[in-house]
Amino acid sequence: MLRIICMVLIIAHHYAVHGAFVFTELTPFVNKMIVVFFKLGGKLGVNLFVLISGYFMVRSSVTFRKLLRLWLQILFYSVTISAALFMHNPASFSLKNFVLSFFPVSQSIYWFATTYLILMVFSPLLNRMIFTMEQKTHFFSLLVLFGLTVIIQIAVGQAPGYSLLLWFVFLYLLAAYIRLYPIRYFDTWKNFLIAAAAYCLVFFGQITLGLLPKKGFILSRITDIFSYESNGLLLFVCSVTLFLAFMRLKPHYNRGVNLLARSMFGVYLIHDSIIVRPVLWKQIFPNNDYVDSPYLIFHALAKTAVVLIACTLIDQARMWLLEKPFFKLIDQNAAALRRLGNWAARKLDRFYSFFCQPKPNRAAADDR
Repeated sequence: MLRIICMVLIIAHHYAVHGAFVFTELTPFVNKMIVVFFKLGGKLGVNLFVLISGYFMVRSSVTFRKLLRLWLQILFYSVTISAALFMHNPASFSLKNFVLSFFPVSQSIYWFATTYLILMVFSPLLNRMIFTMEQKTHFFSLLVLFGLTVIIQIAVGQAPGYSLLLWFVFLYLLAAYIRLYPIRYFDTWKNFLIAAAAYCLVFFGQITLGLLPKKGFILSRITDIFSYESNGLLLFVCSVTLFLAFMRLKPHYNRGVNLLARSMFGVYLIHDSIIVRPVLWKQIFPNNDYVDSPYLIFHALAKTAVVLIACTLIDQARMWLLEKPFFKLIDQNAAALRRLGNWAARKLDRFYSFFCQPKPNRAAADDR
């Protein structure tokens, strides 16, 4: 369920940031507030998605099959959307871009998908590192990463060495810590209240700071506290407390919800393609047409819901018509592929062991 909520937040964010809204003197102030409110949820959804992955992956293991499924899903949408552009509008088709669509990860066609796939590839290495650390070392590592990615950003306006991959690693390690050392930080409803309060502070902070004409050094530092970027302090607090609240809810298995949740990554790949994006937000019932309308909120909610439902149906069709038959074919030829997989696993295991196992003390070896 939380993955579905994450995707709703991300779609709403894209509605606001890619809608090409042009505010005028005629634009009602409440409409500006609606756009800002929708804008805040995107990076919250991203943070939650990575926290979920870290929480469950620390006691699991990524397999070649999982990585292959993830990569094929990215490849499928990158290539088919490029091909659809050629069929729809041959004049705007670029052979170079079509060839590059076959390399979506190396070309970072989807920034989140590229970073997330790299995180999954290195998750076995991260897990080994986590299980070799004591709790105090793990906690200290989190403090250092929090300082590098959040506190320094607030203090000086720029976090040296900050990258999306570093931020994802920090969230992964944080979720792993929550899973391995379960402390009752707050009860469920207190976490929900803290998350709501943090979100509201970011919202009203964005509204208030947006009205100020100039931003000096001090005001810029305050702005970073109320930032809606992934490493904004209050948004980070909102992400963690909302995650904790959902993790403490009574587990409830629902096959239908779990089936839909599997398509949320596909929903992202479809609707946030650089080819689909302008069509979706600027051509089909253009967002900016409603910027001065009292029906903006209804347009925003309806379009977010339609995008979620339509993209989910498309990805469900891909899973049933392509993914399941493909992996069924692989299973039928499992013997040969298993030998190949075992060979690859041994190579990966040697790679991870080389970096994770402690080196012998050379001086001690000489004494012997």
